Amino acid sequence: MTEKTAVTEATTTKARIVNGQWRRNMLPASRNIRKKVKGARCIVVDPKTKQECGKDFSTSTTNLWRHVEKAHRIQDEGHVVRPSTARRINPQLKEEIDRALVRWVYHDFQAFRVVSNKYFRRLLKKCHKNYEPPGRKAISRDIKTHFFEARRQLKDLLQDTGSKIALKTGYWSAINRLSFLVVTAHWFSPDHETFFNCVLDFVRIEHPHDGETTFKALKKITDTSA
Repeated sequence: MTEKTAVTEATTTKARIVNGQWRRNMLPASRNIRKKVKGARCIVVDPKTKQECGKDFSTSTTNLWRHVEKAHRIQDEGHVVRPSTARRINPQLKEEIDRALVRWVYHDFQAFRVVSNKYFRRLLKKCHKNYEPPGRKAISRDIKTHFFEARRQLKDLLQDTGSKIALKTGYWSAINRLSFLVVTAHWFSPDHETFFNCVLDFVRIEHPHDGETTFKALKKITDTSA
């Protein structure tokens, strides 16, 4: 692999990519500083033209590294950014992996930010080098989509049942003293051979926890699930 070098005057740090790995070595300032340059200068060498970039940045090294990543396809994650064609993955396969990832997040009660963890992303890269996991916003959006689809399926299932549906309610308080009501439905399949149960909703409820408050909350939940 052609060695590419980026030098900043501010830090006098030489960053190299050798065989896809970042190597940083502190060098004498005289070897890094460019005369009449304020701030930083990009000295990445084009492997084809053998010419140094030479673009100056007078404010901070942050803009320099953004330039290096965008213009020269180099990232600070330890690898060279490949052309977009190299990152392609079969759309159907990506969709299947995305859906499996979303199911894992909500079934295992994972935080949405787990997909931003660099070690988790590296793990996914080991499974499929061209796979790019969705971000936190995409995960949140997809989970909402799955929720509404699951609610629709539940409504269809409840409407097709040939038996009566028993409702079970339960109160509990969180550590911050907020009160919640959970409603669970229980029923048999039309042939009375399979037993089903499912949480209809889980809502916050205000005091007092009397019959009238419970009835209003229960009616709202059942109307939504009908």
